[in-house]
Amino acid sequence: MADHPVARYFSTSERQPAWHQCLICLPETDATAHVRSLADLVNNDVLAAKGAALIDLLLIVGIIFAVLLADEIGRIRLQVFGFIGCAAGLLLASFSADVTGAAQRVLIFLGFMLFNFMTNLGPSAQTYLLAGEVFPTQIRGMGAGFAAAFAKIGAVMTAFLFPILLADIGTRHCSTSWSRRR
Repeated sequence: MADHPVARYFSTSERQPAWHQCLICLPETDATAHVRSLADLVNNDVLAAKGAALIDLLLIVGIIFAVLLADEIGRIRLQVFGFIGCAAGLLLASFSADVTGAAQRVLIFLGFMLFNFMTNLGPSAQTYLLAGEVFPTQIRGMGAGFAAAFAKIGAVMTAFLFPILLADIGTRHCSTSWSRRR
């Protein structure tokens, strides 16, 4: 065990602070290239938190729009519109694979902003609203739980199957097969 390459991380003579260990493990990328100290690392985290807060703000805006539009547009239409919008947001983010620099970050950010907004406008809010309206009062709680359970099953299946699909299909499969058809 003492000869194992990982064993040095567990020896008391060579222990480093946890943040230092993380910096050693990270590949040299744009995000870590300018991290020279703990202050730089904290500054990066603060910037990331601000960006996440802005994206999460659209979750709240999406739910407000869902409340305002559910009766006017209709629950099913709003859910379908939300799923289409989620797909459009992910498609927009996927275009970032073909560009670099600031344009890449803008595409990713805009794609996820649209995705988060449309998630709460449609699928997230409408799943619980529809379950509460469709099932009779006697089994309404069970019906809402049933709908939520299937949503969670879908999320878990995605988490487990996506890496397999990514390994088998890759990220360029669609664009290369599409170019062969032309």
